[in-house]
Amino acid sequence: MPLNNQYKDLRFEALFNSASMGIIVVNGKGDIVMSNHFANKLFGYQEEEIINEKLEKLIPQRYHHAHVKNRDGFIEKPQARSMGLGMTLCALRKDGTEFPVEISLGHFETSESKYV
Repeated sequence: MPLNNQYKDLRFEALFNSASMGIIVVNGKGDIVMSNHFANKLFGYQEEEIINEKLEKLIPQRYHHAHVKNRDGFIEKPQARSMGLGMTLCALRKDGTEFPVEISLGHFETSESKYV
């Protein structure tokens, strides 16, 4: 029996926000379009503070140029993978502190945009 769209949306939201890892979704331009509760807490932001911001807000400044280049390349030829194998990756909290992260990349596309 097919699920109605409202039930699917509620189920997705429940899974997304109860995940025990941070999940951030960006569009093809690098704008944050979704973040779950765990990610918001980890980075120290309220959801409304981070939505529509560039992902680079969560990355130390010294990595911005390389990240934009790599992000654009991933959008052109996306494939699910871990990021930075063999490297120590750092993210940036709202208070300016850096912390190590492990990042996995996934992707999907709608008629509106590509998403990572």
